[in-house]
Amino acid sequence: MSHRDINVTVERIPIFLAESMKARNKPHPFLSPLLEYVLDKCRPLTWHEREKVVGAAIVAIFKGCKHIPDINPNVEYPKLIAAVIEELGNLPVEDEPQAILYSLSSENDHVQAGEAWLAIHQERTPLLRR
Repeated sequence: MSHRDINVTVERIPIFLAESMKARNKPHPFLSPLLEYVLDKCRPLTWHEREKVVGAAIVAIFKGCKHIPDINPNVEYPKLIAAVIEELGNLPVEDEPQAILYSLSSENDHVQAGEAWLAIHQERTPLLRR
């Protein structure tokens, strides 16, 4: 192995780690049909409408996972949310329902974006004014 090969390998480590983290952050394969269903429903909707669809999927995860011992719903629902956000294009946060979903994601970038929006707009957000 040449010095150049070692440099190329070292340069690829961050890429490998990022790819590895994404693989671990995907929802359990058992939830793939649910994810596809949610994505199909969410694509044409607003974030307010998407929040309702994703919320129903989270309820389904908690109800369905009672019978499947190797799936922890508290781990899987944030992964499902992250997958939905990524598949919909990881758009900048523009409203409260979107910020709430982002803040519940398993991806730190999503959480930071959602929480930042909520912090800036807390006077306009009905949930935070209570």
